[in-house]
Amino acid sequence: MPSESLTEDYLLSLNLYKKGVAIYYVLNKLPRVLKNGKSKMDYITTRSLFPATFKTAVRQKTRWTYGITMQSIGVKDIFTKNKISLAGRYSFYKDVKTKFLNLLPLLGYILAIYIIIAAILGLDPFYTKGSVIYYMAMIVFGITCLRQVVRAYALYHVYGMRSVFFGCLLPPLFPIRLVYGNVINFFAVVNAFKMKLGLGSKKKLREKDELRNKEKKAKAKPKWAKTDHEFLSREQLRQYRRMLGDVLIVQGYINAAQLKDALAHMDKENGESFGAYLIKKGVITEEQMLRCLSHVKHIQFVPNEIVEKLDFENTSRRFDRNMLKRKRILPLTEENGVTIIGICNDTKEDDIKHFEEVNNLKIKRMYMMEEWMQRALSQGEKKKKQLESLALYHEGKISYEQVVLIGKFSSLHETSEEEMMRKMGILAS
Repeated sequence: MPSESLTEDYLLSLNLYKKGVAIYYVLNKLPRVLKNGKSKMDYITTRSLFPATFKTAVRQKTRWTYGITMQSIGVKDIFTKNKISLAGRYSFYKDVKTKFLNLLPLLGYILAIYIIIAAILGLDPFYTKGSVIYYMAMIVFGITCLRQVVRAYALYHVYGMRSVFFGCLLPPLFPIRLVYGNVINFFAVVNAFKMKLGLGSKKKLREKDELRNKEKKAKAKPKWAKTDHEFLSREQLRQYRRMLGDVLIVQGYINAAQLKDALAHMDKENGESFGAYLIKKGVITEEQMLRCLSHVKHIQFVPNEIVEKLDFENTSRRFDRNMLKRKRILPLTEENGVTIIGICNDTKEDDIKHFEEVNNLKIKRMYMMEEWMQRALSQGEKKKKQLESLALYHEGKISYEQVVLIGKFSSLHETSEEEMMRKMGILAS
């Protein structure tokens, strides 16, 4: 793939598509619980902001226009004989036409202003009713209105009615954001053509001449008009962050009504957690809660059948067992200067921090059921057969987290650890 591409993501997808690799646009929605307890279907996506200033917006659009329509594809790609489907060719057409059609709206705005002034001052109209130009204008107007309806529909389902108002209805027919966007597109296409033709200021031309002299045999690469992405603030993203209630609903363990009831009746004053309340009421089990909490906290959950096959005696015996049972902490192993511990839902954060500070440790956590944790910390507990992958761990070939994953997936898919390690690429086939 050419290294000078300004839109490498587009070009990569395009090359894969031309080689017959199926390309899919994933559009999935999951329920998310709002502050008022109601659930809403929300899209899975990376949330970022389009450049906030005119200059940066033009720079970003210039990069897209040049990289896609002048580096990646051209008119010939629409008609070349190959295995590209009709839908694919139509997609090419929509991308290629932007470098030509994005120059026209500004001319249209000038004509529209003239027509309005002519109607007010009684000047000769640019066209007469019933003429070809008149009907062409009506068709274009209809297409514009249709595009605004589609835009409004999309905005409403993703961002809500407020965005529909500012994006499509302020003012009606000629919304400010539509006009502003077309102005950005116009200057972006102009800048892209300048890059294509090698035009620019004398200073830039001199720099290009010096570059050509230094690299006579190398092709001159276009300067990457880099745009720093603007992302939502931490506070803005907080409302989109998946909470325990969201994951419980997605997994089908509770519904929105049960979530709202739990939030209203759990004993917040005495520190009762949301999950503990649901377990107390018999709505969910501890295992269901920990599995969902592991998704929220990005902490590995170790099921009972895997915990009892782990090798943790050498690490846990270094600490007072009564203290570990009281604090609900199970030291599992030490890896690269980090002590991996098992905790349960009732393990208090203060106890974890105290354990970490007193023993001068760096801690990594894994969730597990309290019942088996207490059994493991009891004296005289018989050990079942250990996981086969622990041998590779002790040889330093895999991490402890990989040991847990191998054990979990081999149990889930009812296959041997060796076969699972082959599927994961840990062992050669």
